Order: sequence, then C-alpha cells, then structure tokens
Amino acid sequence: MNEREARDKLALCRASLKQMLAGIDDTIDWLLQAMIMPVPYDGDRQKEIGQGHVLFMDKPGVGKSSLIRSLAWLINCKCNLIAGRSDMLPGDLIGRERYVPALNRFFVELGPMATHILLFDEINRAPSKAQSVMLQ
Repeated sequence: MNEREARDKLALCRASLKQMLAGIDDTIDWLLQAMIMPVPYDGDRQKEIGQGHVLFMDKPGVGKSSLIRSLAWLINCKCNLIAGRSDMLPGDLIGRERYVPALNRFFVELGPMATHILLFDEINRAPSKAQSVMLQ
C-alpha cells in the first residue's frame, strides 16, 4: 500500500467513525493519530507504527466504548473490553498456564490483553497489581 492509498483509507475510516458517532470529532482525530503514530521502541531504537496508547478521560455515556468497538470493526481487528474490578488479579489480564491431568500437559490460556485493541474501563477500580500489569 502506498502513501496515497493509506491516506484515503484513513480518511474513509475517519468519515465513517464521525458518521456513526456524532459529537466526538476531536476524540476520533486523536484516536486515529495515536493509531498511526510512530513510537520509539526500546529494543534497537526502531520506530514501530501503531503502538500508541490513548487515555480517555470523560464523563460516562459519551461513547468511548462505542468508539473503540466501531474502530475495531472498521479496521477488522480483534477488540476486548475489560472492566476494572476490586478482585482482579494480574492473571485475569495476561492469562495463565493450565495443567490438564488427562493429557499430562500445560496449556497457555491467553487473557483479554492478547488483542489488537484493548479498552480497560475504570482502571482506578482495579487493585494496584492489576493496574501495573496493564500499564506495563
């Protein structure tokens, strides 16, 4: 895909989101910018595209969850939503290893963080260990 095709697809995505969710145009623009912004990667100082993070701080009911779900649907990505709970553990986010005695094997069970787009709603309700896993 060349630069012109990428710009056209981004403009189409932006227009579609603005048509689906009226009144949050600035939020849509910031989200799309974070999605395509080059971010330095610590390993060998390369720039990775689309590794940005967005922190939405707004009143309830303005369409944050709908925006994330709509974006994931438009770009054909997997999306998970996590609601912060006071009894949440780090394994609830990243997953666990499960032992199956009948097969005498361990299997990795991935948590909701194994996704393309993740929305962690009400992170302040989660305990500090779960918050630190999320922020890392």
